[in-house]
Amino acid sequence: MSNLPPAILIIGAGHMQREHIRWAHSLGLATIVTDFRDDAPAIEMADEYYQISGSDEEALSALASQLNKKFNLIGAYSGSDFGLAAVAKIHRQLRLPGCPPEAVSLSLNKSAAKKIWLSLGLPTPKMALWKEAPAKPDLLKLTYPIIIKPLDACGSQGVTSVSTPDGVADAVTLAKQYGEQVLMEEYFDGYGIDTIGIMWQGRFIPCGIGDRYFSKPPYHFPTHGFGPSA
Repeated sequence: MSNLPPAILIIGAGHMQREHIRWAHSLGLATIVTDFRDDAPAIEMADEYYQISGSDEEALSALASQLNKKFNLIGAYSGSDFGLAAVAKIHRQLRLPGCPPEAVSLSLNKSAAKKIWLSLGLPTPKMALWKEAPAKPDLLKLTYPIIIKPLDACGSQGVTSVSTPDGVADAVTLAKQYGEQVLMEEYFDGYGIDTIGIMWQGRFIPCGIGDRYFSKPPYHFPTHGFGPSA
């Protein structure tokens, strides 16, 4: 048993992290937060703050090693996809339970995940990987509308629906701001279904299904949702 005070590293210090910090404090944990902004709203609630981006895995891993000499670091937490890779790396580094980095990488890589779904016979929209916008003759062969998105970004960043070939170049340019490769998919109109659950000691505990709604085309970012599903 460590005599050091227990602590948790929380990646992100936005409004939503305020509740995470409150919960951690109620459990007697010191809270260390990171954010790329030095004016993030939850910083003032935390015990310590470090200006590090949630996608900077190396810097966050180094910070975790440093903090583990001062605290009994029980884990790292990220409330968004941006910090999940760093969380997995930190947990493996400190030999803490958590998702393997390989599983997290797979879940964030849309193309790799879709290939597994296809190998299992699961229905999934048709796709193509692009590094640049295809030539006009190839674009004319596509059935519109289509969705263009970064391969491995999250949070609906850089996602655009395109209804004609003329809009493809701008959509690809936007998507490439968030990643080198671009994924093109068939477009389906509708709302999202979230399957909610907790992994506990290798067992999945289902916690319900929720509906998620998105903004109107051409951008598709989540605006609201509710559970249980309708």
